[in-house]
Amino acid sequence: MKRMLPAVLAIALTLGGVASAQIDPTDTGAGDKVGMQELNNSGQIGSVTLFGHGATTSVVIAIDGVPGGKVQAATIHRGKDCDTVDPKAVVRLTDLKGGRGRTIVKMPESRLMSDNYSVLVYANTNPNAHAVSCGHLYH
Repeated sequence: MKRMLPAVLAIALTLGGVASAQIDPTDTGAGDKVGMQELNNSGQIGSVTLFGHGATTSVVIAIDGVPGGKVQAATIHRGKDCDTVDPKAVVRLTDLKGGRGRTIVKMPESRLMSDNYSVLVYANTNPNAHAVSCGHLYH
């Protein structure tokens, strides 16, 4: 029994090393957070935070100034800033409920944060409605 203990410890340390090797050593777990500015005098401001998971990214939106329980569409568009976004969405995000939402998208965080994308939130669940908030994604 005493001879098995070193072997079990060696296996445990080896497996532990494999699991930690999959995490980027520079990843603090804090995510990349950018501000969301109001559009069309909506009063809706907040943030969008991206958490990278390799080829996918969790997009977390938190908007203040949203009337209680309101459901709103959110999308990701190409564009160098909030004033020049391509009208065609690249990704439709999960609808926000009361200004909050989380979606996992099939794009790496580095691509989304490349200064070529913006997140738009709309007045209602129709992504063709007027936008009420925008956050430009960049480092």
